[in-house]
Amino acid sequence: MPIYRFGDMVIDPQKYPWGYKPWKLLGLFPLLWLDASDSESLILDSEGNVEEWRDKSGGNRHATENTTSRRPTYISDYNGIVGIEFDGVDDRFILPDETRPGITDDALFYGLVFTPYDTSVTNWARNIIGCGRLASPGCTVFITTENRLRLEVAESGDRQSVRTVTDSLSNHTTHFAHVGRKINYEAFAYVNGVSSTSTITTEAQWGSYEQRIGDPEQVGSSSSGDFYDGLLHEVFILDYYPDENTLSKIEGYLAHKWGLTANLPSNHPYKDVAP
Repeated sequence: MPIYRFGDMVIDPQKYPWGYKPWKLLGLFPLLWLDASDSESLILDSEGNVEEWRDKSGGNRHATENTTSRRPTYISDYNGIVGIEFDGVDDRFILPDETRPGITDDALFYGLVFTPYDTSVTNWARNIIGCGRLASPGCTVFITTENRLRLEVAESGDRQSVRTVTDSLSNHTTHFAHVGRKINYEAFAYVNGVSSTSTITTEAQWGSYEQRIGDPEQVGSSSSGDFYDGLLHEVFILDYYPDENTLSKIEGYLAHKWGLTANLPSNHPYKDVAP
């Protein structure tokens, strides 16, 4: 069985039960890369909950939670794949400030594979990952009251808020998605390789706050958002927006790695062959 080496990182194909040869995600220089399929990146406590989800970008920007009762749970088999389960009540991770992409006049990009259990929203939004409070810069990826995935980026002062949404999400279904904003304020969102539209608004601005996973605090307060309820399988962040060729490779990488090729459009360049 061959071993694949990407820079200083060694990949053992036996870790990927779907028979996938990993694409060179490290070549994108991510700010953060969390991968639940790599058991060595998960530090579990005595109850099987995840104390630390270790960053594979090389930057040591690990996702952590010090409060035992708020730690997400490691799930070894959900329809044949692994994941980190958030209970929708108070499970979360805290991320270092270095994982926050630039906001003012900068591009940014989030890639993720997720399985929502409950996409209903009672308090404005069900957060997946992000940062920000009222009055200063912030950004977040969340599920809306319309059962859609949304990226919203807001800047302080008279800067505009960029918003993009997707088609409706299905509960207990694994999706791969990427959302981002270019430096010209164009925002984009793709779920399962299908794009959506974006709008530019002048609604309430968000603020500076630590970046978190699963926790609604960064969109105002715990009373203005719901905790994420479901699984996260993979998350990565870039501080730029990739070109179209790279976007196709990202989609092919995520789809083949997580057994989701059936979700790709029939004309996708990596529908049948991984990048």
